[in-house]
Amino acid sequence: MAHHDRKGKKRATPPSTSDADPISSDDDFQPLPIPTLRVKGKSKLTHQNKKPKKNDNDAESTPVSFVAGPSSSSSVKPTKNELKFAHAKAKRAAKQESQRSAKEQAKSEASEAKNPICSTCGQPGHSRSSNKLCPEYKPRRIATTELKRTSIIKTSLINTCKNDVFIDNLQNVVGHIRDITYFGALFANYHLLRCLHLDRTIPSFCQQIFYDMFSMIMGNGNKASADIKASFNQFRQDIPMFDPANFKSQGYSTLVSGAAKQYDTNMRNHLVANFESKTKQYLLIRLSDAGDPFHLPDLTVQQRKSIAAYIYQEAAGDKKGTWPAAIERTEALEAKLSDFIQDLSLGPKPINDITLNANPHLYLRWMLRVLERVERNVFVQEQCPPKYVSSAYVKRNVDEIMKGKHLSKKASSSLNVAVRTAIRQRSTLQLPRKVKLSDNDQCYRDLDQFIRQTVTEIEHNDFRPLKYTDPKGSRRFTLAPLMSFQKRHITLDVQAFSRLLCSSGIKEKTFQMKEEAREEYFRLFDMSKIGFPTWESLETERSVFW
Repeated sequence: MAHHDRKGKKRATPPSTSDADPISSDDDFQPLPIPTLRVKGKSKLTHQNKKPKKNDNDAESTPVSFVAGPSSSSSVKPTKNELKFAHAKAKRAAKQESQRSAKEQAKSEASEAKNPICSTCGQPGHSRSSNKLCPEYKPRRIATTELKRTSIIKTSLINTCKNDVFIDNLQNVVGHIRDITYFGALFANYHLLRCLHLDRTIPSFCQQIFYDMFSMIMGNGNKASADIKASFNQFRQDIPMFDPANFKSQGYSTLVSGAAKQYDTNMRNHLVANFESKTKQYLLIRLSDAGDPFHLPDLTVQQRKSIAAYIYQEAAGDKKGTWPAAIERTEALEAKLSDFIQDLSLGPKPINDITLNANPHLYLRWMLRVLERVERNVFVQEQCPPKYVSSAYVKRNVDEIMKGKHLSKKASSSLNVAVRTAIRQRSTLQLPRKVKLSDNDQCYRDLDQFIRQTVTEIEHNDFRPLKYTDPKGSRRFTLAPLMSFQKRHITLDVQAFSRLLCSSGIKEKTFQMKEEAREEYFRLFDMSKIGFPTWESLETERSVFW
C-alpha cells in the first residue's frame, strides 16, 4: 500500500509483522498496533495507552491504513507535522476549557451578587418577559407554524404592486402616521417638561399613555387624563401654527396604536442610552466649575473624568466604585467626594439598565436637572499647559477662519491635518492641493497667524485652550426621543389593509379574515418577483408566506 505526502510523493507503508488480526488473537500480551489516520494529507496520532474511537463510517468516508510496529518498544516515531498538530490541538482544547470555566464562574458570581428584576412586571427572580417565571410571559417569537425560522423579504413597492391607486393611498397613509408620530413626540416632551416644572406625578409609561397623546394630536383623546388635556391646551397656545385639523384621523387607529407601542419602547431605550453618559458629563461640569463647592482645581481634565466615573458608580449603587489608579487617595479628597455623592439624588437604587428600562418615569426628574446644567456652554482648562494641540482645537479654529469659504468635507479635513502638522513640526503651512489660497488671501494670513500664535504659546508654557466638557461640543438632548420626519415603514394589519383596499376601489367592504387578506396580497402584488410564482408556493412543507 502506498500513500502520498503533502508534496505528492509516494511513500511506502511498512509491511505488517503478522497476518493475523492482533485484536482477535489469543495472546493477551500481544502489543496493540499504533493506528495512524490519514485524511487529505494530514495525520492524527493515537498513542498506545489510549484506544482509538470506533466509527462505522470511517471505512467509507476516509481511507485508513494501520501501521503496526514490531513491538511496544519499537513504535513508529511521530513526524514533525504530527507533533505540531497534536500540540496545537491540546493547546486549543486547554484554551476552550479555560474560557468555558471562566464564563461559568462569571455567570454564577453575577447571579449570586444581584437578583435580576423583570422590566415588564417589576418582580425579582427573572429579567424579562420571555422567561417562563414572568406572570406576563411572552415567548420570543409567535409560533404560527411548526417551522423554526422567520425571514423578511425586502422589495420595492413600485416594483411589485400592480395597482397605482393603492400605491398612492399607501404612501399617503405612511405620511399621515409620520406626521402624527413626529408631532406626538414633540408634544410628549412638552407634556413631560410641564409636569416636572409643576411638580406633578408622572405615571408609569405604557402604550396607552402615548396613544392618548397621539390621539390628542388627531383631535380625539376623549379618554386622555386631565394632565394630558391641560398640557395639550397649553401646547396649542404656545404653538399657534399647530392645527389639529391637519392631523385629523383617517380611520387607521390600529396603525397609531402600533406606533404608540413602538414609541414606548423607544422612550425606555432613550433613557437607558443617555442616563449614564449625561450624568457623567454633569459630574465633570461640576468638578471643573470654579464656582462649584466640589471643584477640583489640582486635577487634569482626564483625571476629573475618571473621578466622575467613580462618583457615578458609587451614587448608582449597582456596584462598588473603582478608585482611579492615577490619583492619590487622600482623606481630604475622599471626604469631599463622599459629601458630593451624598448630595446627588439620581433616583431609586440600584441604577442599571434593568431598573432604568422598567421604571423610566422615576428618573426623569434627575435627567431634567442634568439637562438644565448641560445646556450651558461650559468650558474647562487644563491645570498644566499641554505641549501639543488636539485635533478638536485645530478644527474649531480652522472652521472659524474658513467660515466664508465653501470647502468640501475632504478638503476641510486635509486643511486641518496640514495646520496641525505645521504647529507640531514648527514649520510653515503647506496647503493641500484641494485648497486654493494665495499668499495675499486674508484666510491664508489668518491661518498663518493662528499657527504662529499657537507655537509661541506652547513654547512659553502659556497654551491653555478652552475645552468642551463634551467631546463634540455642548450637545443638547431631550427627555423623550424625537421621531424623524422622513417617511418610514409601517406594519399593515388585516384591518388597515382591508381599509386601504376599499379606499383604492379594489374591495367594496372591509374584512377581518387572514386567509382573505392573503388572497388579496397575492392578487395585488407580483409575488413571482420575491420567489412565489403560484398560489400553491405560498405554503409548502419548507416555507409559509404571511
